[in-house]
Amino acid sequence: MVKKFDRSRVGSSWLDSFNFRRETVATGWGANALLVFIDDLLVYQLISGQPTINEYEVQHNPLGPLQGWSTLCRRRLGSRRRDMAEGEARNRQRRDRWHRPPAPYRGPW
Repeated sequence: MVKKFDRSRVGSSWLDSFNFRRETVATGWGANALLVFIDDLLVYQLISGQPTINEYEVQHNPLGPLQGWSTLCRRRLGSRRRDMAEGEARNRQRRDRWHRPPAPYRGPW
């Protein structure tokens, strides 16, 4: 696969640098080629691709630079809660292993 792809940011540099609004324009082309040779002789070729790629992407962050912090804090709090829950489950397993109730008597038969 051969691909020529250029990305450039457009729009307000202030909004982009403070992460409020980011506009990106991507242009280029792409091609796929499959060539099968047997003893220096081309026996099969398959060529496909995209002659023109034009993409426009807009990313909005209403909180600007603070929006990234919220996901970071949420991840850290989530991992602490998960670690605490796993620790409680491990302690419960240890406790249950040593404090099992006796098995009911089923009789001699």
